[in-house]
Formats: sequence, C-alpha cells, structure tokens
Amino acid sequence: MNKVNLKYVFYFLVISLSAYLLVNTLILNSSNKIEDFSVIRPINVQNTTIRSDISNTPPASFNYELSAVRLGDENTSVIVKKGGKEYVVQINELLENKYKLVQVDKSVIIFEFQGKKFTINNRFSNE
Repeated sequence: MNKVNLKYVFYFLVISLSAYLLVNTLILNSSNKIEDFSVIRPINVQNTTIRSDISNTPPASFNYELSAVRLGDENTSVIVKKGGKEYVVQINELLENKYKLVQVDKSVIIFEFQGKKFTINNRFSNE
C-alpha cells in the first residue's frame, strides 16, 4: 500500500513539474517578440573642426631618449622616453602620430617626419 501511494506522489510531482516548465516556456516564447521602432526625433550631429594649432613643420631637434632596442626579423621595435613617458614604437609605426620609425639596426635608429630624418645612435649595440 505504501508503494502505491509513493508511486502516485511521484507521478503527481512529475506531471506538476512538466506543466510548470511548459507554462514558463510558453510565456518566455510569447514575450520575445521583436517590435518595430522608429526614431522619434533626429539626432543632432555637430561638425568637428580640424585643429589648426598643430604644426606641420618638422621640429629642429628630436628630444627623445633611447631606452631599449629589440632587433629581429619580425617585430623590430624601440622604446623611447620623453618627459617621463615611454613609447614603444615598431618599425613603420608612428611615434605620437608624427614620427615614423623607418630604420632600426645595430648602429642607428632613424625616425622620419615629413621628409626630415632624425637619427639616434644605438647605444645598445653589442659591437
């Protein structure tokens, strides 16, 4: 008799759980409807101006100090320092959006800005 009662209780629990999951699934599916929307008012876009205070003329000197050099077939880079900040620059990348690193070898590092070349002696050469 006890087994029969436990069997009915188990069936009741399984049916109740199934009904609960079915109802929640139906509610979840009906609430995920995508509705059309429209922009009520247009977004105000402002034009930006180009800064004219940035000089395009090459400076007279290159005031960066060489901190480290990494030579290799790939990912050749240098670390330069100016004013307490250090900059890592790989070959053909720009330093502060101005100076392009064009050459790194055992003796010199060459940056270029609008055709003017700035040379730093490589003090880390092993020769």
